Amino acid sequence: MLGNQKGYALPLTLIVILVLFILGTVVIGVTTAQVKESVIQQERVQAHYLAYYGADAVARWIMDNPEQIPLGDSLPVELDTGTFEVNVEQVSPNLLRITSTGTVNGRSQTVAVELTGTSAGAGIPLLDMAVFAIGHGGTNPAIALTGSSQIIGPAGTNATAENQVSLDWSTHIYGDLFIGPGGSGDVTVRQANHQSGNVDGSITPLFEERVYPGVNFPDFPEHLPQREDLLTPWTPSLYYEINADGRYDLIHNSSSRTLTFDLQGETRTIRVRELRIEGDVVLKNVEPDGKLLIYVDEIFNTSGNREINWNGDPSRLTVILADSVPFTANPYAQYKFCGNVITNHGNVSVGAGSSFKGNIISANGDVSVTGAGNVMDLIYAPNGHVRLENSGDMEGAIVANTFAGYGDVRLRFREPDPSILPFDIFDHSSGGGGTGKLTWGNPRWIGE
Repeated sequence: MLGNQKGYALPLTLIVILVLFILGTVVIGVTTAQVKESVIQQERVQAHYLAYYGADAVARWIMDNPEQIPLGDSLPVELDTGTFEVNVEQVSPNLLRITSTGTVNGRSQTVAVELTGTSAGAGIPLLDMAVFAIGHGGTNPAIALTGSSQIIGPAGTNATAENQVSLDWSTHIYGDLFIGPGGSGDVTVRQANHQSGNVDGSITPLFEERVYPGVNFPDFPEHLPQREDLLTPWTPSLYYEINADGRYDLIHNSSSRTLTFDLQGETRTIRVRELRIEGDVVLKNVEPDGKLLIYVDEIFNTSGNREINWNGDPSRLTVILADSVPFTANPYAQYKFCGNVITNHGNVSVGAGSSFKGNIISANGDVSVTGAGNVMDLIYAPNGHVRLENSGDMEGAIVANTFAGYGDVRLRFREPDPSILPFDIFDHSSGGGGTGKLTWGNPRWIGE
């Protein structure tokens, strides 16, 4: 009996040892797996924080340096625990997405943060496109190009309705095109060239509608001393000068005469019922703070090959036209103008090979650049129609309700300088004010 018990004890001991061995192996395996999973999870957490650190660092840098956006992919940044790489994408003119990927021992995590851009400060609206057509009301497209017209630079509109951007076969936009929030490029944009397309860049909806301020049309000065009419009959010196403020019924410098305004380093203010410029106009003694403001009540006209402050600084001359007074020239007059023109309801035309260097600001009128006319800097007509036609050319930026290019015209984007205006012309109460530069903020984190 005892012998049988000894015989059973050995196998039982072996079974117990085997079970303990198996259990030990399982425990070790489970423990090892748990440790490995814990390490993996720890590496994922580290990768996530690396990604977050990279995105946060870039976002903070952009908010501190709004004019230096590092678009595209960064090189890998190595830290003690791993690396991160950052991509900065401008989703729309006022939306940036910063995507960051952190990697630890081959394990990656990705996060993203979006920054919203707003126009900072007050006074100057955002001018970052060759043309922005507000596109409110009317039957015309917000943007229309015919013939072989080209926009060289970004373009945009708030419009979303069908064919609000109409592009004929040989026309082209060499840049991104932004349409109204929620719009569809297939609906809003009519591209006649179905083979290669008429838009060289992307077609992207805006993050939100743009609101451009109206024009704060200035009051005309009332208490200026009355002066006699200024004419330019022949004299031995052929020198004609205005050197003091005043109110005139007529200023008329006839052909081949040069009219000089002596600013004496100050602001010279002139109000005139009728201004006829048939000779050249020059400004002298403009330093340090000389400016010439000419307020026209009824008639402005120029003719012939006239140069109006042409070799001067555009910030020194501003012509303000009352009510519906247009800024025009006689047919075929090829003038050169350097300065600012501000109109209320009057239209502005630059044609017949004329050149305009400065800002055209129209509260409620239309602006046309025709017949090989050329404009540099800014056309701002938020309630009007702006058209370039028959080889009209512009370098700068346009803000209009609607815009059209007819024939073989070129609109080239170059950031204008509206700060050359002599006073605060933009109506902040209507919204849309800013410095013309975006500031970035309101970070919104997105887990990816």
